[in-house]
Amino acid sequence: MEVNLHRHELQIIEEMTPANKNPLGPGGRNGIAVSVFLRQTRSSPMQSVEIVLGKASMDGPVAEPSFSPGNAGHEKRPKGVPAFKEWAIVCASIERGETSVIFRKGGIAEGSHGFQFKHSRFFLFPTYFHEQIEQTRLSRERDVSAGNGGVTISLFVEIEFATLLRDLNEIQALEHLHVLQSTVLEERFHYEQEGLHVAFLRAFRISPVWELPFNRSYGGCRSWITLPDPPAGLRKESVLAGEEQERRRALCLGIFGSHVKQLNPLQSRGDSVADPIDLP
Repeated sequence: MEVNLHRHELQIIEEMTPANKNPLGPGGRNGIAVSVFLRQTRSSPMQSVEIVLGKASMDGPVAEPSFSPGNAGHEKRPKGVPAFKEWAIVCASIERGETSVIFRKGGIAEGSHGFQFKHSRFFLFPTYFHEQIEQTRLSRERDVSAGNGGVTISLFVEIEFATLLRDLNEIQALEHLHVLQSTVLEERFHYEQEGLHVAFLRAFRISPVWELPFNRSYGGCRSWITLPDPPAGLRKESVLAGEEQERRRALCLGIFGSHVKQLNPLQSRGDSVADPIDLP
C-alpha cells in the first residue's frame, strides 16, 4: 500500500509479505519491504579521478558459478539505466570508503531464476527502514535519516568480481570490508538454501548528486530497478585511491578467489577506469 507521510514529505511503498518469505533483501525485514529515499551527507573525497557519466555499457552481466544471465543478453534493454537497491546506511559507508563488498540473498520479487548480479556497472539506490543502524557495527552517530522526499543518487559502482559463497567462514573473513553485523549475514546465509552472493566493488561518488522524483516502480522487495537516463554532465570520482583498491582486491581474492570463474575486465585496468563512459 502507498502511504503519504506529509510531515516528512516522504512517499513509502510497503509490501506486506509473509515473514518466512522475506530474506532481508533490498529494503525489507520482519515481513515488510520498505523503500524510502534519502538525502545523504557527503564526506570529503579520499582521492582520485573524475569520469564523465552517461548512459550505459552498464549492462554487462557478471559471471557467477551458480547462476547465468539466461536470456538477459538477448532481451531488449528497457530505456534508462540500472540501479541496485541497497540499505542507505551501507551506501553511506561505501561513500566514506569503509565498505567494498556487498551481499545479497535475493528479494521475493527477483523472478524465477533468483538473484543475479546481472549488471557490472550501475547506480546505487539507497533504501531506508527503521533501526537500520542496529543491523551494523557502526556507532549511532553514523545513522542516516530520510530526506525531504524524492530520490537522491550519489554513488555509481563497478563490480570487479562476484560469486556465490557457500562457506560461512569465508563470509566472516570479509568483516573488515563491510559494516554489517555478523548475525545479519548469518541469517541471510542460512535462509532457505545456504549461501550468499558477494560482489567486490569499485565505488565512485557522483558530482553533482542526481536528484529525481519518486516513482512507485522503485518499490518492492527486489534488488534491481531501472532509473531514467541520467542528466548530462554527471561526473564521478573514485572513492578509494588506487593502492587501497588494489589492497582490498587482493584480500578478497585471497579469501574467495578460487570460486570466481571470471574477473570483470575492469579488474586489470586499475585507475584507467577514468575513461569516459561512452553512452548514447
